[in-house]
Amino acid sequence: MKKIYFISLFMLLAPACFSQAKIRKACSSIHVYWQTANTEIFPKHWRQLPVNAYVSVLPDSLVEKNLEILAVELDKYPPRLFRKLNKVYLVDSLAFFNKAFGGTYFRKKIYYTDRSFSRDEIAGKIHHEFSSILLKRYRHKFDLKEWKKLLPPGFHYKSKGVDALMTPDANLNFVDSLNALGFLNPYSLYHLEEDFNSFAQHIWSGDPEFWQRLEVYPALQSKFELVIAFYQKLAPELNEEFFRELIHE
Repeated sequence: MKKIYFISLFMLLAPACFSQAKIRKACSSIHVYWQTANTEIFPKHWRQLPVNAYVSVLPDSLVEKNLEILAVELDKYPPRLFRKLNKVYLVDSLAFFNKAFGGTYFRKKIYYTDRSFSRDEIAGKIHHEFSSILLKRYRHKFDLKEWKKLLPPGFHYKSKGVDALMTPDANLNFVDSLNALGFLNPYSLYHLEEDFNSFAQHIWSGDPEFWQRLEVYPALQSKFELVIAFYQKLAPELNEEFFRELIHE
């Protein structure tokens, strides 16, 4: 049986320029920030051209919903992985290179937007970005050689993730023809990291349609097994049974 961990959420006093809460698990804490439009939340080189980072404030009406989703979704991670994230920024909108982004990450920080998105969409963003942090931190535990063997003959990822978001056909919707080739969506065609992220966001958020598609498309199943193998190297309890318990109706 999967272990059950309890997570606590504390509201903190903060300067007038932002509000924050703290999510705790075991001996670790993640600080969550909102009500800030100060671009200093980004690394310095993001605030300069050509990146030119922009952020707007999340409406108060969406804060409580996001704090609850964060607490529930982050509680799924074993403490050893929970520690790899230390800050989350909740914002209304993000822009880089004068293009809107739904979320991003830097080192042990996640930034994501909520413009009245559904609970499942927000959960997917959280896991999508956190999976990048873990993949970068534990790249040596990911079986890149076997992953490349699963790609279609002659296939090459199109570009880096930033370029992908600037392309109109890059989206996260399931596409049958791509599923047959082992890709979940158009966005996953652009970079190995985005390909991996697409699997991670669905297994962690418990998307039932994802699991249904695994049964239909063997190419997806093969990649899924490598994703599970990666997470099991980080924490042995993260096996297929663990993720099946996360599936919701």
